[in-house]
Order: sequence, then structure tokens, then C-alpha cells
Amino acid sequence: MDSADSFQAVVDALPAEYDIYAVSWRGFGRSQWQTSGYYERMVMLQDLHQILEHISPDAPLHVCGHSMGSMLATHYACLFPERIQSLTMAEGFGMPVLDQAAELRARARRFITSTEPNPSMVLSSVAAVAEKLQRRNPNMALDLAHFMAEALTHTTEQGLHYRADPKHHLPQAHPYDWHRIAPLWANLRMPTLWLQGENLPHNHYLQRVAGLLPERQALLPHLVDIVTLQGAGHMLQWEAPQAFAAALDKFLRQVEAKSVQ
Repeated sequence: MDSADSFQAVVDALPAEYDIYAVSWRGFGRSQWQTSGYYERMVMLQDLHQILEHISPDAPLHVCGHSMGSMLATHYACLFPERIQSLTMAEGFGMPVLDQAAELRARARRFITSTEPNPSMVLSSVAAVAEKLQRRNPNMALDLAHFMAEALTHTTEQGLHYRADPKHHLPQAHPYDWHRIAPLWANLRMPTLWLQGENLPHNHYLQRVAGLLPERQALLPHLVDIVTLQGAGHMLQWEAPQAFAAALDKFLRQVEAKSVQ
């Protein structure tokens, strides 16, 4: 249940010459909540399209996404490759393959029967949230944990709550299905950087998809580099922001240098 603030430490480590736009998806961070319904991923891609059209209507952009944001950015780049100058996939390489007969049916049943999310929990304190973040991401600096705890929470009449809309926990009507996504990756004709953490005990995402990564890397037609950030789990931008920035800066300079040749 992240926000655009998640990338602040990476932005701080990048050269000042970059023109950076950090966006919170709808229902996350300081963006508005939907009044009803679940957060349909294709509608979120409509949001991304409008944002990119607003920022740069006439020229493609470098796009970097993390986790769900990486999967959505990759899906968008597959559909509109002419709008993306380069793609950085950070710990967002698709989900495990669903069993068509059992899992898709079960997920569809969950969507139909889950009309309301669990209520937003009342948090004890910002310091407790920071402690929780650092416990789940043990290589995260204490000052960054406190910064993110402030960014991810707000105080209402009912107490301290996470900013993210609890409706994001509602199941998707059409869950991420690798069988539908895989054929689209051939359209990723832009230079692509693959950023991942180490397969550490707290990197639960990588543990689920680790065996699938070589096959998925082979599907990328213009994969420039695969970079593993040492000492980082899933939340690369929290546990290794300087290394994240260095890898991104190197990649973008390579892309820019080739574009002017």
C-alpha cells in the first residue's frame, strides 16, 4: 500500500539534472479514493496514459515502476511502445502462473462474494509504523523508515490510519493472468532494465517467482541489463536507494547516448 514518496531516497541520490515525476496510483498516497467499487487495473492504465499525455504529449518518456507499478507500466509499454523511451522493471516481473481451472475460478468467486473491504485499522503511532517497516525491511535506514511512516499515514477523527484506500485489498474481477500477458511482451521494443533484489527471506515476491525469471527475461527483446541490488529485498528503493539510483542513472545515460548517435 505504497505511495510516490517511496522513491524520495532514490530521487535524492540521482543527479539534479533529471526532470522527475513521481506518481501515486489512484487510491494510494495523497490521491483521492474511489467512492465505490474495486480498483480495476485497466482504469489505472487510463490514468497513466492521461498523465503521460499531460507531461509529454509529443515525445516518449523514460518510465520506471516498482512491484505492481512495474507490472502496470510494463503492460502499458506493451500496448503503447511508441510512448515509452525506456522501461525500468523493478521487482515487478509478473505473478506466478495461475492454474486455469482451479485458481481463476476461485479468484472469480472471491471477487463476486467480496463486496466490502475490511475496515481501515487504527494505528498506535507513527513510530510504531516505522518500526514495523524496518522490521519487514531490515536493511532500511531508520530515518527513511520514519519518513515513510509519516508519508503512508494520516490522522483522521477516528485516529491514525494508512492513507491507502482499503478497497485496494478487494480482489480483481480479472486477476493477473500470465497466459494473457506473456504474448504482449514481444511489443517491448524499448531498452529495458531489469532491477531485482536478492532472494532473501523477507523478499516474499521473489521467492514466489524466482524459478520463472530466466524464461521471462528471455521474452524481453531489448533487455539491456539485469541488475541485482545486494542486501535488498522486495523494497529496493528503501533498502538500497543509492544502488538503485546508480543503476538507473547508468542505464538512462546509455539509452540517451544511443539515441543521439
